[in-house]
Amino acid sequence: MEVFLFIMFIILVTLPFLAFGGLFSHGNDNKAIEEILHPERRAGKRGEEMATGIIRDELNEEDILLTNVEVVFQDKEAELDNVIINKYGVFIIEVKYYSGELAGDEDDYEWEKYHQSEGGYLYVKDVKNPIRQVRRQTWVLANYLRSQGIDVWVRGYVIMLGNNCPVDSEYVLTSRQEIREALHRPDRRRLSMRDIDAVVVALKFNGTESKAKAS
Repeated sequence: MEVFLFIMFIILVTLPFLAFGGLFSHGNDNKAIEEILHPERRAGKRGEEMATGIIRDELNEEDILLTNVEVVFQDKEAELDNVIINKYGVFIIEVKYYSGELAGDEDDYEWEKYHQSEGGYLYVKDVKNPIRQVRRQTWVLANYLRSQGIDVWVRGYVIMLGNNCPVDSEYVLTSRQEIREALHRPDRRRLSMRDIDAVVVALKFNGTESKAKAS
């Protein structure tokens, strides 16, 4: 009887941890990212770090991930949350969190954010359109690399931790599967190892850390 009770205790203690770990497994490819990240962890630095962890999980062994990269081209500055470099190109993935409901179109300069307080008051605030923002970042990064003699394909994406994007856009990634497919499309022109090395050299001193997928 004591052995049975001990086994049941072990099962009850470990089951929640197994379930939580499953959220980060590849078996949840189509689970929305906002379901993976608990609401209290979405905002701020913690949410960005967890999103970067999800991105890292979807990298191939030879992929390179640079975070917090700063680049400047013609006095235009860009701070990039995540830059991935591999044989398929150079990719920016920005992480954004807006609480409440958003309204706007893909090409709008700003979106409207609606948030209802606990007292029932509705607040409206203008926020920058992250799709336009990542397009600008893509332009700055691509031209910065060209200024260094590196002509490579650059693409930008956004992860919105609230899963509340008001438009259906190819620039917005909402699941692990979409992240993996965006970074590893075989129909793109392949970068040579020389190109990859050149990009890394041009950017690695601009970021706070450089990481590849853990083996």
